[in-house]
Amino acid sequence: MKKTEKEKRKLFEEKQGNPFDDDIGRRLKEKMDSYPDMDKYVMFLAVMKVLIEYAENGNWAKKAPDFVKKYYFPQKQIEEVQQISAFRYSYQDYCELTRDYYLLTETTGKKIFQKMLDWFPSDKEKNTIVTWPVSFVISLFRPIELENKIYFEDIRTKERYKATLLDDALINKIKTFRAPFLSLLVPSDKGYLTDIILECENFDLINPTKTKNLSKKDWGEYVFRWYRTNLLRSLTSESSQSN
Repeated sequence: MKKTEKEKRKLFEEKQGNPFDDDIGRRLKEKMDSYPDMDKYVMFLAVMKVLIEYAENGNWAKKAPDFVKKYYFPQKQIEEVQQISAFRYSYQDYCELTRDYYLLTETTGKKIFQKMLDWFPSDKEKNTIVTWPVSFVISLFRPIELENKIYFEDIRTKERYKATLLDDALINKIKTFRAPFLSLLVPSDKGYLTDIILECENFDLINPTKTKNLSKKDWGEYVFRWYRTNLLRSLTSESSQSN
C-alpha cells in the first residue's frame, strides 16, 4: 500500500531523530564533562529553567507555554517599570521559578521533565530527582539557624527543611530579610536545595485563615499570583513616591 505524505514525513522524522532531543542531551553531557565537580542536583535544577527556552526556540518572555504565560504580566502592564533593575531582575527570577513549577506539576511539563531525566547521564542522582514532581515544596519560608545549620521554615505548615549547597554570601543575605521569601525546594541526598530566592519585603501579609486548607496545587498558584501582584505594586508605589 502506498504511504501518504503524512506517513512518509513521520517515518522520515523518526529516522532523523529529534534535533531538540539530541541538542539537549549533548549540552547536558558537555556541561557535566566541563564541570565534573559541580553538584549534579544543582546542575539538573539549573537546566530545568532553560528547557522551555530551547523547546520554544525564542525569547523566554514571549515564547513560553500557555501555562507559564498565565503567570506573566501582559507586556503593556509593565512597560513603565520593566527598565527598573529591581523589578527586571526579580521578575525574571520569578518567571524562571514558574518554569520549574511547570515541569514539576503539569502533564506536558512532567513529560518534558521525564525526558530530561532520561537524557541525564548521572545515574546515582536519578533515584532522588525522579521524586521531585511529588517531593518539591513551593512556599514562603523564613530562615532558622539550628546547630550551625540553616533550615527553611514553611510559614504555612511550620515544617523545616535543611538547606544545602548555599554559599555564605547567600546565607548572610537571607539572614537580613525582614519578611519571608518565596522559593521552590527540591530534595537531594544531603538536604533541600534551591537556586531561586525571591525577597518579599513590603509585600502584603497573607491571611493564614484563608490559605491553611488550600491544596498543594492551589497554594502554589496562590503564592505565585500573590508575589506577582505585590512585586508590581511595590515598584509602582516606590516610583510614584520618588516622583
